[in-house]
Amino acid sequence: GFLGSHLVNELSRSTYKKIYCLVRAPSNAEARLKLKQSFENLGISLSVLEFVEVIHGDLTKDKLGLGDQEYLNLVSEVDQIYNTAAEVNHLYNYEQLRVSNIVSVKNLLAMLNLNKAIQLNHISTITACYEHIDSKGDILQTFIDADSIPKSIKDGYSLTKWVSEKILCQMYKKGFKIKIFRPAWILGDVKNGIMPL
Repeated sequence: GFLGSHLVNELSRSTYKKIYCLVRAPSNAEARLKLKQSFENLGISLSVLEFVEVIHGDLTKDKLGLGDQEYLNLVSEVDQIYNTAAEVNHLYNYEQLRVSNIVSVKNLLAMLNLNKAIQLNHISTITACYEHIDSKGDILQTFIDADSIPKSIKDGYSLTKWVSEKILCQMYKKGFKIKIFRPAWILGDVKNGIMPL
């Protein structure tokens, strides 16, 4: 997607030795082509692909849809996970988005259960925390720890993101390394004006 492709581009400029990018596709070749097409559509240099090992998989499946050994290799090699995957649709209800937006998070947490050194950096949404505010009305930069669903959440997408944050909060309290980022509007690239579709 838009955010994930730009994140891979930025990570390629960092000190990471290797970047794995899990793409939903039937094969590694098709996954690489899908990422290449995304880069082309967004005006991202294809030279970035030199730093990326593209893996076909599916976050909604057990072991990310990978074979046992490939999964264990990934768990042992990875030290950071950036999860930008989500099905964004403000018309769908909770059940229609639960697998894409909640089961996928649980499957990533299963990796942390096997290797507690991994840090999960999860992209949520600002709409998951409109009522998670201080006395001035500013959104708190902390984990959501409320027990009841906020009244401001009216759509399935925001609800799945709120539930995911609750699950991540519970895991954080158990000592897992987790960070949550909550973008609001994701607009066009300031350099080329290309917008997310």
